[in-house]
Amino acid sequence: MTQMRVQTQRLSEEQAIASASGLSRVFIEAGPGSGKTVVAVQLFGVQRLADPTDSRSVVALSFTRSATSELRSRITRAWGPRASRSPHRVCTIDAFLNEIVCVLLASGEIGWPKGRIELDVIDDWKTVADMQYGLSGARLTMQDGVIGIERSWSSERKNRIQLTQFREKIESGICSHDDVRRVLSLYLQEAEGRRKLGVWLRNNFRCVVVDEVFDANQLDIDLLRIAVEANIEVSVIGDPWQALYGFRGARPDLIGDLVKGEKFERIVLTRSYRFETDTQLALANELRAGNPVELVSGTPMQCDVVLAHKWETLWSSSSAILPMAIKSGSSPQWAIASIILHAVVQAHFGIPGHHYKEAFRLVGIEGIVQINAATARLEPAVGHLTLFDEATALRESWDHAVGIIRELSGVVVLGQRAPSRLKPLRARLLEPGQLVIGMTVHQSKGREWDNVGVVFTESELQHVSKGLSVNSEPDRVCYVALTRARESTFLLNEVQPLTGSIVS
Repeated sequence: MTQMRVQTQRLSEEQAIASASGLSRVFIEAGPGSGKTVVAVQLFGVQRLADPTDSRSVVALSFTRSATSELRSRITRAWGPRASRSPHRVCTIDAFLNEIVCVLLASGEIGWPKGRIELDVIDDWKTVADMQYGLSGARLTMQDGVIGIERSWSSERKNRIQLTQFREKIESGICSHDDVRRVLSLYLQEAEGRRKLGVWLRNNFRCVVVDEVFDANQLDIDLLRIAVEANIEVSVIGDPWQALYGFRGARPDLIGDLVKGEKFERIVLTRSYRFETDTQLALANELRAGNPVELVSGTPMQCDVVLAHKWETLWSSSSAILPMAIKSGSSPQWAIASIILHAVVQAHFGIPGHHYKEAFRLVGIEGIVQINAATARLEPAVGHLTLFDEATALRESWDHAVGIIRELSGVVVLGQRAPSRLKPLRARLLEPGQLVIGMTVHQSKGREWDNVGVVFTESELQHVSKGLSVNSEPDRVCYVALTRARESTFLLNEVQPLTGSIVS
């Protein structure tokens, strides 16, 4: 108990009350910098130590790998390296859903095609299959617990995996996170399925802590309802102003329905510890109040990071900004460009580029050891970009990367015009000053820096100048971008833009 006293002494009064409320159902609403993750860390540790005789798991969940990694590292710092060891765990909600489906398969409760009970779950089909642009695709079905495969149709044209390849991959045990979610959704349509899942949860878990709960969609909410019905302690933490995942079905009103329907107690953290200047605090307060604001213009050199809603916006901005990724793609040429960018980002900032695992997988290289070895051998490709005239530099860099990939995986990447993709990257490497890292607002969620730059579209600027609304996701994107800074936020739209984009 000494360690618990040490940890709670570092909390504010609000945070301490939220962390040690003892409530079986609690919703903690917390704005930027008020300590959402701090409270999640404390809740996890307090619950873990609450009853040493209870062998069931305490699980902490979040919705992205970066947020989950941050949560896990903070738990380790606060409670020691053994805190999240079995039976306790810290994982993404997708990993938790994967575990549930694998338990259902292993128990025979549901049946996968060809009798598979172990799954290789991937982020997206584009890394392992040929996609076709159109209305038709494929999806999983379920009848009496038996999973089937059928052709599907949509009113929206997009790149989709087709039925033949889908069947081949599914029967070999490969599926996407969306497929896992569909299987579990189908299973939970039956009351008996909900009852059995509730029994399994009650037998294996005594507490669930969910950070950034406003990223939850309907299936995630259903899972929390089942946990509550199974008398598991559930604590959810989040901020409706920071709900950004509408594309995967997340809606702020879902949390309101859960809190009201399941009679959660609501605790509000009112004080922010992020904002260190009156100017930044005033900006955050005005945005949250829905008032119009005028942003201060600046330059990339004044910033620790630059944020935008989309990668294309960053690539079309100043050449002093080095984005961590290019727009997601599925071609081998996209993979080569992303791999070279990953090597550049790694060399400049000591962190991997975004999408790098998907890019390496697309050209047949998987596993952290293999990826690190390939990245080390790409150093000459990075150097070539600055050593010669432009045409020679682009071709030498591209050919070196293609050659390394062919040697390591046997994959041959064609495309005579492909090296032109590297022009914007070369321009940044030739920039005389120090480069500033660029990332999307989604990547920045849950993080903070001293000084932050933002690049907004004309539409986003109009939203900010008129006042933001919590009910609009585009407005919430602007709000998150403008509340990452401790000291100052700068608008970089007046910086001389770079002609051309790596994604064009």
